[in-house]
Amino acid sequence: EYQKGNSNLVVENAEMNNVVYMFRCRDSALTVRGKINGVVLDSCTKCAVVFDNLVSSVEFVNCQSVQMQSETETWLLFMGLIRGVTQRPMDRAMLGVSPRDQK
Repeated sequence: EYQKGNSNLVVENAEMNNVVYMFRCRDSALTVRGKINGVVLDSCTKCAVVFDNLVSSVEFVNCQSVQMQSETETWLLFMGLIRGVTQRPMDRAMLGVSPRDQK
């Protein structure tokens, strides 16, 4: 919550029953290591989240200029692990995959 200009936020050893929640962060980046249930970015501006594996969904609420990236091996695996991406009033979002996934 309320992180500003912090690009070194890391969650290590995340588990399947965990949900990552970022609230009112600005100019910050979060890396999540492990398999998590979900990610929520709420009222964030110019933020990014990078994760290994995601079981359920990603939700953006009232965000501006956010980025999301998966570190999975293949696009099919990526799509299989994320059941949905939800966005509510938001400006400029980017969903990314690794270069190998873009084939």
